[in-house]
Amino acid sequence: MKNAIASVVAPSAVMAAIVTDAKTVAKGKVENYSADVTDKLLAAWALTGKSKADVEALAVTFGKTARSIVAKLSREKVYVKAVYVSKAGTVPVSKEAHVAAIAAFMGVAVDKLESLEKANKTVLMLIESTLIRLAHLHEEVK
Repeated sequence: MKNAIASVVAPSAVMAAIVTDAKTVAKGKVENYSADVTDKLLAAWALTGKSKADVEALAVTFGKTARSIVAKLSREKVYVKAVYVSKAGTVPVSKEAHVAAIAAFMGVAVDKLESLEKANKTVLMLIESTLIRLAHLHEEVK
């Protein structure tokens, strides 16, 4: 009977140790990057062109994954996410921004035009550009 109790207690003790280790890992107490490796990584990053290919090269150099390198550089506040650009090479503008611009040109509150956000983005851009052109024509007439 004592052996049966001991076999039940032992796994619980092992499980408690595993949970404690997991909590230690979750708190970040296990270092994935030593101070020396971090310094070398930061120095190498400073010499790169800050591209995705550079991240891949650093991952191979340091024996880490690209995600790990990006995460570490982000924690060190030196990694800046690339800005998304459209196929045309411009930074996309949200429908909300187009509606806000249209509301400003019309001199009305944005909430009065909130249903415009459901319109096609191309139509919103057309309305906005037309209002801009009309505003410039109005200024030339003055």
